[in-house]
Amino acid sequence: GEGEGEGEGEGEGEGEGEGEGEIQRGPGCLPEEDDEALCTRACEWLGECAVTPGYCPAILPGRRAPLVDLCLETCRADLDFADTICGHTFCTHTVDFINAVSPDLEALCEGGEPSDDGCADPLLDTDPLPAAALDGLVGLSSRVIDLIAPRTAEDAAMFGCQTMVGSNRGTGLAALLDIAGIDLASTINPAPDDPRGHPLVLGLDGWPAGATGAGVDGRVTLTLYAGQRLEDGYAIDPVSFGPAGEVINSFPATRTRCSELHTSRGPATLLFGYPLTGGIELRGARVDGRLFALPRGFDLAEATLTGYLTRPDLIALITRIQANCAEPDAPPECAIAADLFGPDPDEDADRLADLVGGYDAIVDAHAPTSCEPADCTAISLCFALTAFSDAF
Repeated sequence: GEGEGEGEGEGEGEGEGEGEGEIQRGPGCLPEEDDEALCTRACEWLGECAVTPGYCPAILPGRRAPLVDLCLETCRADLDFADTICGHTFCTHTVDFINAVSPDLEALCEGGEPSDDGCADPLLDTDPLPAAALDGLVGLSSRVIDLIAPRTAEDAAMFGCQTMVGSNRGTGLAALLDIAGIDLASTINPAPDDPRGHPLVLGLDGWPAGATGAGVDGRVTLTLYAGQRLEDGYAIDPVSFGPAGEVINSFPATRTRCSELHTSRGPATLLFGYPLTGGIELRGARVDGRLFALPRGFDLAEATLTGYLTRPDLIALITRIQANCAEPDAPPECAIAADLFGPDPDEDADRLADLVGGYDAIVDAHAPTSCEPADCTAISLCFALTAFSDAF
């Protein structure tokens, strides 16, 4: 088709790894373009990458149309798909991303045929949801029992963080938690009535009894709550709600087909170190993982929680910590803040960013995008996440 040879010529030399001969260009998305134009740019870029040696062995020159068509179909159903690819500047990132989030695109890229129902395996769906599963702490519920921040690029790739925009791939979070003295294990698995820890509780709203994940695909909302551990069980902490009683962390139009969960992208508040921090604000956050419907709720495995801490939000976080540490009953963690922060929160934010690998992304109202180091204003953050329905 028209443009085939053009895309292949531009891609010559790609495939040897980031920074080792691969052309840095990207799809060239423009902020003023509409959703269809963004999907077209993202999928044409994928097509160019696919016919470049070393990326999609099943896509031969002149035969990329089925991959581009399926990419467009996928993108129109989930516009976060375009947001992510539009932030890429290397084919490596784009092909890794589509292989990680779409079994159908991976099948075309690597060789094989997608199934009629859009799943790589037509039998791959959750069990019908038992009625008893809706009787959890927040209806259909699960509790996060494991939350790990990657420390190295190898960890990030193993956890699934490699699909993020940002050169650090979310590894800055581990250093940030170390500096803040936050231990994730004790934070999400606190002793009863320990005010410094908050179990994390997930909910899925809009999934009726008897339906499978494919049957409610795109029609459920994932919610994230801070819990309280009591002597006789668990409760939801009021900090999980806004002034009008709304759930602070809510991801509508969550995808649940193929036994997978993929949320929309949006703002989120991590209630770590609360009340000292007042929560850590993330932009462009999303949750992805393997989904299982069970008698007591749902399980989420091989999952990631990703997002971006912007410079303004980091400055606001430092300002809140300093204000809370100025109170007469300041917690002992304020000794760390006194050593770390000076009189200027702006300078403190930039110094802290440097300590965790630097700003490595830009986040605007549309999506996170990659950037030159001098232009970056956000830190990519990633967690590996596991949640069990029977962990209450």
